[in-house]
This record gives sequence, C-alpha cells and structure tokens, in this order.
Amino acid sequence: MPWGEYFAECGLVGYQEKSTPLFTLDAQRRHLNLGTISLTSTAVNQEAVTVTAEKPEMIQLIDRMVYNVDQDVLSKAESASDVLENIPSVQIDLNGEVLLRGSSRVLLMINGRRSPLLEKQEGTFLEQLSASSIEKIEVITTPSARYRAEGKSGIINIVLKKDTPLGTHGNLTAHVGNDGRYNGNTRVNYSPGDYNVYGSASVRRDNRNRINSDERAVASPAAPTSFSSTYTDDLRAFAHPVTQLFTLGLDLHIDSTNSFGLSGTYYQNNFTRNDSSDRTLKNSSNVVLTEYDRNGTGDEFDKERSFTANFHHSFSRSDHKLRLEFTTSGSPQDDDFRFTNIYVSPTFPTAYDNSLIAQHDSKTQVAAEYSNAFSRTSALEAGYSADISRTNLDFYAENFDPAQNRFVEDPAKTSSYRFNESVQSLYVTYKRSLGKFGFLAGLRVEQDDRKSDLVTLDSVMTNSYFNFFPSIHLAYKMSRVSELKLSYSRRTSRPRPRDLNPFPEYRDPKNLSFGNPSLLPEYLHSFELGYQIQYERVFLQPILFYRRETNTISSVKELFNRSTLRTTGEVFNGHLSTTGLYEELDATNIGNARFQSRMSWSGTLTTNLNITKGTKLEVHSHVSSLRLTPQSEYFPSNTVNLGLRQELWDGKLSFMASASDIFGTLKRHFELEIPRLRQTIFNTRESRALYIGLTYRLGSIPKKNKEEEFHYEDEE
Repeated sequence: MPWGEYFAECGLVGYQEKSTPLFTLDAQRRHLNLGTISLTSTAVNQEAVTVTAEKPEMIQLIDRMVYNVDQDVLSKAESASDVLENIPSVQIDLNGEVLLRGSSRVLLMINGRRSPLLEKQEGTFLEQLSASSIEKIEVITTPSARYRAEGKSGIINIVLKKDTPLGTHGNLTAHVGNDGRYNGNTRVNYSPGDYNVYGSASVRRDNRNRINSDERAVASPAAPTSFSSTYTDDLRAFAHPVTQLFTLGLDLHIDSTNSFGLSGTYYQNNFTRNDSSDRTLKNSSNVVLTEYDRNGTGDEFDKERSFTANFHHSFSRSDHKLRLEFTTSGSPQDDDFRFTNIYVSPTFPTAYDNSLIAQHDSKTQVAAEYSNAFSRTSALEAGYSADISRTNLDFYAENFDPAQNRFVEDPAKTSSYRFNESVQSLYVTYKRSLGKFGFLAGLRVEQDDRKSDLVTLDSVMTNSYFNFFPSIHLAYKMSRVSELKLSYSRRTSRPRPRDLNPFPEYRDPKNLSFGNPSLLPEYLHSFELGYQIQYERVFLQPILFYRRETNTISSVKELFNRSTLRTTGEVFNGHLSTTGLYEELDATNIGNARFQSRMSWSGTLTTNLNITKGTKLEVHSHVSSLRLTPQSEYFPSNTVNLGLRQELWDGKLSFMASASDIFGTLKRHFELEIPRLRQTIFNTRESRALYIGLTYRLGSIPKKNKEEEFHYEDEE
C-alpha cells in the first residue's frame, strides 16, 4: 500500500455505516491501531435473502453415501439400472443382477421399503424404472442397526421424487431414442400450506434384444477327462417392454406437531418376447447327433401395487419425533410361453409345448420409529417393525397330443409352492460427538419364522431363527479437511422363495433351475476402514473392507445329461472410484478344490465439463476385471457413456442428449468347468441407445415461509 492519507469505512447488514477520521501512513507511521469501532443498529427492510448453489453429486454421512441423481446428466433419459452403474462400487451384469463391491445379494429398497418385484426380478424392474423419477440413491455398505439385517453386501435405497415446497409447480420431460425407444415423465405438486398433494406419471419403452451363445463340451462317465460330445445353443431374443409408473400422495398437517400422510404407487410392465434357439449335439468326431430349432413366443405381465399410511408426531422440539407407518403391497406376475420344436436331424414331427408361470407376492409392514436428539452432539433412535410376506408360485406345463389334437397337462412338470415369512425386529442406536471424535452404535434383534409348503408333494417345512445384529461406526476428524472412519456390522442373507422352491421350471428343458428347501441363512461380519479427504473441489476416500461369510448361498451347476444343466439356489469436475477385491472360497462341499482365490477389481470414472453456465457435458466409463465364483469365472467387461445438457429460458427448459455404450463393448463372457463338463457362454444385448429430449418446468416455487425450517440430509 503506498504512503498517503486514508480512512476506514465499516458496515454490517442491520447497522449504520461508519467512517473513521483521516489518518496518514508514511515511513514514520507504518502501523496504526484504530481501536474499537462501535456501530449503531438500524432497521432494514428486506424481504428475503436467496442463496443458490448446485447440490453436490455425493454427500458422505457417517453410515452411508448419498448420490443426488439430478446432478447426473445421463440420468435424464436412462433407467435406474444405468444410473446405478454410474455409482462407485456398484455394477450391473447383463442379467440385471446388482453387485456391490463385487458381491451379489444386495438388499434393494424403494423409499426405504422392500419391493416384491425388486426381490424376484431386480433386472427387469431396474431396467424399466425411469431414472427421471429418482431423486437420490443411498449406498450403505456397513448398515447400522437401524436397517433390516438382510443384504450381505449392503443396502441400496432408491428414493423417488416427491415435491414439498409451497405453491403449484412441476415439470414435463420427454425423450426419444433410436430403434423405437422413448420415455416420458410428468410431476405435479400443489401445496397451499396446510396440506400437500403430489402425483407423477412415467412411461418407458425400451429394447431387450439379446444374443446368447452357449457351448458345452461333455465327457462320458467311462472317460471323464476326454470330451465325447459337444452341445451348442445359439439364442436370439427380441422384446420391447412398455412400462408405466404412477404415484399419488397426500400430506396433511393436522397442527404444528402432528401430520398424516397417504401415498400409493402402481407399476406395470408388459411385453411379448420372441426367442429363436438353434441347438446342435455332436459327437467327438464332429458328427451331428441331434439338431433342432426351439422357437418360443411369450407374454409377460408384471404389476406392483403399494399403499402407505404414516403418522408423524413432534414433541416439544422438532428433533424429538415419533413416526408410525403401515405399508402393504401386492405383486402379481404371469409369464405365458408357447414353444415350437422343429427337428432337423433326425427328422421327427414338429412338437409343441406350453408353460405358464404364475407368481404372486404380497408384503405387509408395520413400523414404529422414535428419535430424540438430547443435544446438538447426541441422539437416540429406537424402533419396532413387523414384516409379513407371502409368495404363491405355480408352474403349469402342457404338451400337444396329436392323437387327441389338443394340449394335455404334463403332471410331472406341473408344480405348486407356497412360502410364508414373518420377521419381528427391535432396534436401538445412539449417536454422539465428542470434539473431533464421533460414534454411532446400535443393536438389532430379529425373530424370523418361515414356512415352506410344497403343495405338490403334500409336505411342509418350517424354520425359526432368532439373532442379534450389532453395529458400530467410529469417526475421527483428523483435520479440517480429513477424517478417519471405522465401522463394523453383522449381517445376514436369507434364502428367497425361488432359492427354496425344489420344483424346476421347464420353460427351457436344457437349462433347469430349482431351489433347495434345506438352505440356511448366510451370516457375515463386515468391517470397513476409510480415510476421507475433502478439500475445496477434491474428494478422496480410500477404503479397506473385509467380510467373513458362513453358510454362503450360491448357485451350483450340475450335469443332468449330455446337454442339460440344472441350477440350484464447476468448470471441470469428476470422480474416480476403484474397488479391489481379494476372495477366498471354500467349495469343498460341491466337489471343487478346497480353496479358490482371486484378486479382482472394477473402476468407474465420471467427468463433467461445464462448457458454459447452462451447458454441461458428462463422460462416464466403467471397467471390471475377471471375477470369481465357486465354479466359474466372469471375464472382463467395459463400457463408455456420454451425456449433454443445455439449459434454456433461464432454466425453464432443458435440452438433453445421451449415448449409452458408444463403442458397443458391453458383453458377458462366462466359463464353467466341472467334472465331465466345460461350458462357455457369450451374452450380448442391444446396449447402444441414443436419446434426445426436453424438460419443461411448470410454475414456480415461491419464497420460503418464515416458519419453514431447514432440512438437512443427515436428519433423515
């Protein structure tokens, strides 16, 4: 600062400005103490102060990671399955199964509740659930005792959008893609103050075209090391499912301390699938023994209806609450398939067979949750829940009888199975901060009563399990930008109805699948050590984790005959996530070597370029290495996606374009080797999808009411 005469002026919102007398700075007076400067308060007329910022894409809480889907450009036109693949440590294979840190049997929830459709066919549901209907996704790798103990590799909770600000507003989104793809979503919210009414509707049409190559080399019992025959199956499957999702809800503010809510959802997915399968069996001299085409067409109908009622009571403080909730849901599914078998060699008359799979799932949940924040540094949560589920699974098979000129039931392949389960749970958690140190400790107890009714065999099996599930999360703030975390939780993974059902489905006689009613629940201890660094725009979080499992549930393949298998039960920002996994599997009980081990890894890289204030470009890529299973290996895979968003008319209108799997590299390569059988499978799907679309925001959100409180992510 040059020498000369200066004065200091002080000001603060709500106070009169004040200036000091002139003072001089020169070589003799280099420093000057102005002393205490007092300001006089004054009234200020100011309607509101508006602070705007873009919600961060990821939020780290003590027990979970929260991903805000709205910040993902690609989510505007894609499905829930595509969005999950953008999340670090999450993978989706071509069968639609969700993997978390390389492990399956993830507990998937919608709005904190289990969904029947998600449990029995998570791949179809996630591929057809529009990403534009999702608000955020919570990934919980070591869940606290507050959450149900199921899900051995963790919990993924998909939270659907629900508008709550005052006023009337909403949006309308529509996208069109290549090969007849399209999707659209509309949401409307009306909230005058004492109540809130909201609703949404979405539709999605996609391609489910797949090509599958299955080759099996089979050895004879007399010479188990020499392959005597080869079976090949080349499948082409075509389907164009159409999905609708509707939500409707009402929140009623009875008074300042009590509120009541009602909500319902309806999901429907239906399509016709056409399969063409060329099957050939050759001997060791490459001579054709059997060759025929199995062509099928099938109608699939999947629905889910759910209804929720809840009551909230706040005591003297807003952070002292009681919540009561009742939820019921039903999920009927009907798969009607018709097959034609055309024999090429040797020649036989064309044969026809049909199958009908009817599965109905229903769930009822009653829950009570109590929370009390004793201070700014400590809080208690406790709760009770009763989960009751029922599954009816019927398989009907019939063959065409030329002599009678009609289809006749095949009693050997027709079956009926019933499964009932009741889980009673109690939990308590306590959270406390002590300076730089914080912890979240909890205990959950569960009583699980199960009943399997093998109606076809007139046999009933029952099981009951009572277990304790403790959890602890520790955090230590090492500096302003770094934190050390350690967590532990005990988990379980219970066999699902299809895992227990001993009756096979004969939809494909060369690939029989059935369960084992004697399966026991898996139990595991999960440990996690993480170090978090967050400095301005940089976020690093290396994590070490260890899981110890017992009674592991895994599908096992056996050779049934020479060709049939049976299976039993800013300007620039981005984030890079890699997961390395070392596994040891003891597969002695299925005839493998005593231990198998493998080091596998996967990585996700997402980069965002804010070209202008309203223009954002996103590049997402994912790669995974060789993955081990008890009997087989999944070979490496990779994919790259692009997304572009342009805001127009001050954000009222958005233009979006996206391209999925731009290099066409998404595929599955699977190899199995067991005594007398070596199997190789190549599976690809029509994964290149191009979308362009528009989103128009309806109405406006008024200024925040003075009585409205802030709501933070970690209060949920």
